[in-house]
Formats: sequence, C-alpha cells, structure tokens
Amino acid sequence: MASNFPSRTRTQIRDIILSFSCYYLLFLMTSYAETDTLLQGQTIRSIDKLVSANKIFRLEFFRPGSSDDIYLGIFLNIESRPDPDDYNPVWVANRDTPVPNSFTTLRVNDSDGLLKISYGLDGSVTISNSVPDTNNTSATILDNGNFVLRALNPDGAINRTLWQSFDYPTDTLLPGMKLGINFRTGHKWSLTSWISDQVPASGSFTLGGDLNGSSQLMIWWRGNAYWTSGLWDKDNFKNTPFLHNDFDVLNITYISNENEKYLAYSIKGNSRWGKVSMLPDGLVDIITPFFHDQTSGCPLSRYIDPPPPGCLTEILLPECRKDVLEFRGRRGLISGSGYQYDQNENMSLFDCEVKCRQNCSCIAFASLNNNGTGCEIFDKGIQFSPEWSDRLAYFLDTGKATRWWIWLAAAAGGTLLTLSIVCFFRRRYFVGKGAAGKTLLLELEDATIHLGQDSAMNDKIDKNQVHLFSFETLEMATDCFSTANKLGEGGFGPVYKGKLQSGQEIAIKRLSRSSGQGLSEFKNEIMLIAKLQHDNLVKLLGCCMKAQEKILVYEYLPNRSLDFFLFDSCRRVLLNWTNRMSIIEGVAQGLLYLHKYSRLRVIHRDLKAGNILLHYKK
Repeated sequence: MASNFPSRTRTQIRDIILSFSCYYLLFLMTSYAETDTLLQGQTIRSIDKLVSANKIFRLEFFRPGSSDDIYLGIFLNIESRPDPDDYNPVWVANRDTPVPNSFTTLRVNDSDGLLKISYGLDGSVTISNSVPDTNNTSATILDNGNFVLRALNPDGAINRTLWQSFDYPTDTLLPGMKLGINFRTGHKWSLTSWISDQVPASGSFTLGGDLNGSSQLMIWWRGNAYWTSGLWDKDNFKNTPFLHNDFDVLNITYISNENEKYLAYSIKGNSRWGKVSMLPDGLVDIITPFFHDQTSGCPLSRYIDPPPPGCLTEILLPECRKDVLEFRGRRGLISGSGYQYDQNENMSLFDCEVKCRQNCSCIAFASLNNNGTGCEIFDKGIQFSPEWSDRLAYFLDTGKATRWWIWLAAAAGGTLLTLSIVCFFRRRYFVGKGAAGKTLLLELEDATIHLGQDSAMNDKIDKNQVHLFSFETLEMATDCFSTANKLGEGGFGPVYKGKLQSGQEIAIKRLSRSSGQGLSEFKNEIMLIAKLQHDNLVKLLGCCMKAQEKILVYEYLPNRSLDFFLFDSCRRVLLNWTNRMSIIEGVAQGLLYLHKYSRLRVIHRDLKAGNILLHYKK
C-alpha cells in the first residue's frame, strides 16, 4: 500500500527514529563499563570501557590525533605505563576498518557468539574470526593485556578459548605474545607498523619470523626484505648484540621445532611492564621499567661502509644519489606545487623520503596530510619562507654554508642592493659568531689539557668529547624544540630530549634569555663543568651559541630520576635493597668527588631525589 505521507514528512520521521536510536544506544541501553568481562548479548558503548581485574589494562574506543575515525584499542593504564608520555594503544582491533561515526558499540553477538563493533543503524565490523555457534560465550580483558573470547560451561566456568588478541598482534609485542610462524596451521605472529604516529592503519614495515623457515626474525619494507636478526645462537640473535645489555631485565626464549618457530619474552621480577613496537620509520622500540632502547635503522644511501648489522639490501637509488645525502626538517610556507602521490597508496613519511631520494630533481618532501600520511615531493621551482607553519618539510642538505632556500627567501624580499647589504651583515655576524665559538673551543681544549696534568682523581677528559654543536643540529634533534620532546623546566630554562643523526640520544639544556647570563659567564660555566668528570656525574657533551641562544648538551639518561620510582606506590617495588644500595653508593661517590677530590671544590646544595638520575645497570 502506498504511503499518504509526503516525502518531507517521511524524512522527518526517519530522522526522529535515527535520533531516538542514537539516544537509546548512548543512554538507555544497558552497558557493562568498569568490569573486565562482556557476556554474550551484552554491550559497551563508545563512552564505556572494560578494565582488567587489577586495573593494568583497559579496552576502549578512541580517536587518534585529530581524526574523526573511531577505533577499538587496548591501553596500559597511566599508573602501569613504563613511559608516562606513551599514550598509544598496544593493540587495535579495527586498525584497517575504522568506524566513521560516534554511535558505536561493542557486543558479543547473540546469534553466533562473535565479537562485533556496530555503528549507525546497520553497520558492523567483525573482530573475532568464525567460531562454532554457541549460546554461552564471554569476552574478557586480562591483566597481561590479552583480550580473549571464551566458551563457557552452563555453570559459568571456562570451557575453552575461542579467539584471543594475542594471536593477532598489531604493532606491539607484549610479554607472553609470540613472534614467528606456526607451520602446521600457517598462522603468522607478526608486528606491522602504523602508517604514522596518528594513523593506526597498517604501515610499510612488518617484523616477523623468516618465511623460509630459518631460525631468525625479519623486517620487510613493503614486502621487500629489509633487515634480518641473524640466526638464533643459544641465547641471542647474531645481529642483535644490544639485547645482551638487557638480559638482567628480559627473559628471552626462542622455540624451534617442526610445528612452529617463535620468539617470546617476559620481564624478570614482579613487573609485567614492557613492550616491543614496530615503528613507522622501520625502527624497533623496546620499553621496560628499566630502560628504553631502539634499534638502528638501515641507511637510505648507496654507499655506507660498513652497513649496520642485519641490513640486507639497500633501497635502489639512482647514480645521482651516490653521495650520502641528508634531509633536514624545517617548518615554513612553500610557494609552488609539488608532485602529489595517490592517497590510495597509503604512504608514510619514510616512503615519501624514499620517493624523493629516487628522484634526481627532488630537493624536498613532506607529508600531504596533517596526520603524517600521504606524500608530496618538490623540485627547485619552489620558494620556501621560514615562517611558523604546522607543515614540516624536509629539505636536501647540500652541506654548503649557504643553503638554496635562504637565497630564495632573500631574493623574494628586496632588490639586489638590499640583498648585498643583508649578505654583508650576515657575513659579519657569522664571522663574529665563529670567532667566539673557536675561542670557546680553544679555552675548553686548554682546560682539558690542564686537567690531565693536575687532577688528583683522574678526571681528565678527552677534548674530542666536548663539541661545539650548530643550532641547526640541535633544532633538528629536538624537532624544532617541540613540546613533545620537553623533559622539564627549571629556573635556568627548559630541558629537551634530542636524537642526533648518528642515533645518539642527548639532553639539551636551553638557557633562558631572562637568566641574565652573558657570554663570559656561559664560557665559565662550560669550563667548570668540563673539569668535573666522574662516573657518577652527568657528562657534558658540548654546547651551542647562536645570537642570544646559549645551550648545553649532556648525555641522556633514559631511566628518569629517582623520585619517579621512589614516590610511586607501584614503581617503588622495583627498587629492591640491592638497587637502593647501588644508588646510595653512587650518590656518595659523586658527592665525595665534588667535595674533596675534584680540582675545583663544589658544594652541592640541592641534593634531592629529583636531581638523582638513574643510568643503565651495568
């Protein structure tokens, strides 16, 4: 029978039904938040979460970055995270099938017992694979981070596990997970990077077991062999010597038989913290409560001798790129368009750099989108203005004192006469700065030699250990002194974490311009610190001076300060009496050196847990 309602009325009725459905889903439907288990037929909404029994892990919906897409993920709770600044999930259920709107629920389906994400009126994404039909199942988030779907007996007891998230890792390996291959079923346990820090979709790098069956791990870049761990030998892989430093923290096992080959690990002691992640740039990140380590990446150049251990084949580059080329990040405005790659290629920033290096005319590249995805490359037909911008572009560093984009910006600013005047004053400024820098280095070298002659406690330092860093190097190391790399701030100014191109991590103390410290005082401070060299004092690596900028560069100690562990109810259990005695002994030796045995007697008047930094355990 045809409806007598006009089309506009039918549209209004449909909108009312949709609005009521959304209201019902969000506010009236029974939910089971703040528990660890979801029974068959039960539902959690986008505003709810499941929390493991001891509140170590939680399962909830989330939006990464500024995205409108919704994902379901597992997170370490704040008090359980090894790194409090690490907010990324350790597992994502629908990484390649995000939900497009907020009217979202998770349920154990009534009819078939499958885990499903439902959205809108009839949209759904199935998480678990097919299981035999059962009318008595439940899904539970465990304290080890595993999300399991189980069949239950009539009395509610667990019958068997039907599906578990540990069998389907995304980018992170938790203690108890496997990394390898089951040859009997063909199932692979592997880690695949995100496309970017803000997009969980499957990226370019995959870490897993060798598909040919050898006892080693492999990293593939877009399906091509990129790195190998080398064969397993008793307690380690050939190309992972850095793991030897972590054996007092990690229990690493490698199982190899005719049915399966896989790696697994656990954390020694009572702690369950720890994760191994495949990063979007091809690095492997290892985090435990005691250390934070990363593998070295394979070089994007034709001739690196010797190449880092495990790098298999260099990415094919043309002859024009035979030299070792570096790209430096700069924020600013780009005038002119580049070549934009198809968005469907799901390109990461690493992929974009490869495309630029493979194109002889490319002098810059950048992500196409604010979330770090997509790719646009540029040739010399563009102009760059070094102004504040959300977009970060990477420009080819030719190694020359004057870079091409500076000349372009200057040429756009005025006449030839103006340019000549600018160049004249720039030359005077940089000559003056260079002279001051050379004078500073000479004074530091003299102080080093003097220390070697007179020190009573062998606090001689190698003059090659104190470097004059360029401001551009430190700006690149800290991503333009971004707040994400800020470690803290005191009366002297902020401290940032940085990473040099060699991979070395550093701590950068940027003196506040309001501190009133002049060049002479700054040099005196450097010479004083350079003379104080001891195993229990943080080492000065160098400094930087540019205009009003005065910066000190120290070694980076990733294990944070003593108060991070001492005043936390969970972390303090990691400080057994052996560790505490070792810390006390180190503090005492450092103070004894400062007060009695250093060439310049220093009285430390601000001794507190926050000023005691913890090094790796040797």
